[in-house]
Amino acid sequence: MNDYINRFLYVMVFCFLVVRCDTNIDKQTIKSNDYSTIVVDFDEPSNDINQLYGMIDSVSAIPLETKSDFLIGRIKKILFDEDYIYVLDDDSNSLYSFDKAGKAIIKFGNIGRGPGEYMRIGDFDILDNEIVIFDRINKLIFFDKQGGFTKEEFINDVSAEYIASVNSTTTFTINNISHDNTSKRISLLTNGHLASTQPKVLNFDTIKSGNRMKVRKPITYLKDQLFFTDYFKNDVYSISKDTIKLKYRFDFGSYTFNTEARNTLFKNLNNTSALSAILKSKYVGVLDYFNVSENYLYVTSVWNEQMYEIYYDKRKGDIFKFGYSDYPSWFKKLHTPYLGVKKEDIFISIVYPDKLLDMTESEKVEILKLTNQSNFLKYLESIDYEDNPLIILTYLK
Repeated sequence: MNDYINRFLYVMVFCFLVVRCDTNIDKQTIKSNDYSTIVVDFDEPSNDINQLYGMIDSVSAIPLETKSDFLIGRIKKILFDEDYIYVLDDDSNSLYSFDKAGKAIIKFGNIGRGPGEYMRIGDFDILDNEIVIFDRINKLIFFDKQGGFTKEEFINDVSAEYIASVNSTTTFTINNISHDNTSKRISLLTNGHLASTQPKVLNFDTIKSGNRMKVRKPITYLKDQLFFTDYFKNDVYSISKDTIKLKYRFDFGSYTFNTEARNTLFKNLNNTSALSAILKSKYVGVLDYFNVSENYLYVTSVWNEQMYEIYYDKRKGDIFKFGYSDYPSWFKKLHTPYLGVKKEDIFISIVYPDKLLDMTESEKVEILKLTNQSNFLKYLESIDYEDNPLIILTYLK
């Protein structure tokens, strides 16, 4: 968890230094009367861990099968549908599918420049009956769910970092940040006609010259909308077919790292250590991990050198704040920030084998209570350091 906090602090310092160069950063040009402000009070004690247990309906643990041609080092993205779990591994530059029991099924495509091949996978997504891989040489490659190559399209005149699809015909390509600060955009494409159709470009009003925004991963989606957070503000935006709207704004009160806070720290620009100390001790960091589901909004952030998980119940308007250091040791080993989500309030997290190797008997008992899977004990007793990760599906009430 210290690695997480150090990485998070680096992001905060980076954002501070980059934003400092832009004097018009807080000109709010997206007008919206229907966004929700979520007020999180860090002066109040965190919610009790039992409240989190009470929000969980059930937990399912899925060990991913380890095979010589299915070796996973660092998962970049994970999605699932009714039949399969899809895992993008950054270390092997490969996309794999597993069934719901964790059995290895398909490795999609191969590295190369030919049809159905890719140089570097930047992203992927699930369509109705296809898997689309985004190759960083600006190519979309389509496969059926059995791994068969069906078609590919080069994206003309679109510079993209990653993609997201809301249905079988609509894909967004996201171009994150440009050197001249003028061409950041989200493009709307029609699958199957990418090379011959001029992309429709959705321009951010806030990304005109003199303003700055950076789309922060992960992008998540719910029904026909995509959601993302802004690196430089505690804001959540939605993208639909033709609009980009501010949907949620997190308010951390006096701990919010805003323009006024940045202005008071100008004198520390040349003293990175002093700047880091102030950021760590006084302000809540930018939103990091983020997911939205049918009933919940989930984010993580850091305050006073501790990671916090924040759940917003959209049905009741209730806000729950949990400090990671308050979690019992067994729960920390099984619970990591959510990487993926499905609309039915199923959150996905990833546990690497090294976290489970030194578990005590009492920790195993507690985990078995939560997962309610008798075969999970056998897995814990036979786990090896070089095994593939464990996928945790958390079903919220």
